[in-house]
This record gives sequence, C-alpha cells and structure tokens, in this order.
Amino acid sequence: MTRRSARTARRASRPLAVIAVFPALAALATLAACTDAPQPTGPARPGRPTLIQVATGPVVTSMADDGDGTCTDAGVNDGCTLREAIAFASSGAVITFGPGVTGTITLAQGELSIDKTLTVSGPGAKSLAVSGNQASRVFNITGGVAVTLAGLTVTGGADGDGGGIANDGGTLTIARCTVAGNSAAFDGGGIHNLAGP
Repeated sequence: MTRRSARTARRASRPLAVIAVFPALAALATLAACTDAPQPTGPARPGRPTLIQVATGPVVTSMADDGDGTCTDAGVNDGCTLREAIAFASSGAVITFGPGVTGTITLAQGELSIDKTLTVSGPGAKSLAVSGNQASRVFNITGGVAVTLAGLTVTGGADGDGGGIANDGGTLTIARCTVAGNSAAFDGGGIHNLAGP
C-alpha cells in the first residue's frame, strides 16, 4: 500500500463526528443552503403554464376592464387587468404589460384610482392607450403618493376637472406619454394638478 492510498483509507474510515454527534446541526446546515427566492414574474411557457404574479411587479395580461379582482389566471381566467394590477400592487411596485397587451384599454368601470406609490410602465404611447371612453376620467391620483406614468397614451377622459388625469396633491411624473383627446367642464382637460396640503 502506498502512502497516498494509506492516507485515503484512513480518511475514509474516520467517522463523521459532527453529523453523528449533532444531527440537528447537520440538518440546519442543509437547510441554510436552501433559499426561498420568489418566482420571477414572466410569461407562461411549457413547464410553467400560468404567469406567476408578484405584488412588487404585476404584469397586465388582459385588455379588459372587468375581472374577478385578482391578478391571477384563477377565477374567471381573465388574467390580470390594469385595474386589478393597480389594486394588487404593493406600494412602490412597477406595473408592466405582457407582450400581447397592445391597442386600447377602454375603461368600463370608471376611473382608475391610484392611492399608493406606483409606476405604470407601458410599451410605448403608440402601442398602448388607456381610454375613459368619454364616460369617465382615466387616472385619479390621491395626495401623498408618487406616481410615474410611462409609455402609454391617456385619452378619452371626461370629468369636471382633469379629464385625463386628476392629480390631487400627489407627485406625478409623466414620461414618454401622450395625453390627448380628453375634456373637462372646468379645468385641466388633459391634466389637472391640485396643490398638496
């Protein structure tokens, strides 16, 4: 037997004292290597048939303005509407749109009220519009929140003040958007900014 094979034989014959003496410690070390990382939001694909939605980054998958109030494919299988994404999102979330969501989202249930800090990031003003259908305001932003609207068109809004967007004392940032075709009986056909407290 060579020196090398003798060393290897001695190592192999040594008991694993740590595991024998402290089995709970060995199990804990195994668990410590595990992570409970959240699943990323992403489109459905083989092996992952439905979109996994997370409150920090919901993805709008439906052009409808109805739904079951959830951002899942469960329930009435309506996917996630913009209204549902706004309700589902946690404060500070970034709402994006799935690849098939282009055209015009026509609001059927009144204005979209935003009462938390959010970013709504569309695919581009030429690709996606949100319309009040001349029946309601499009976006109503409450005071004390910071909202960014990006990459979409706000159109067809109608109200007394702020037909397209009423910003009631929040911090509003608009980037790469078109705000056109909105009307108001008094002030701010496109955007009406009210002073904060």
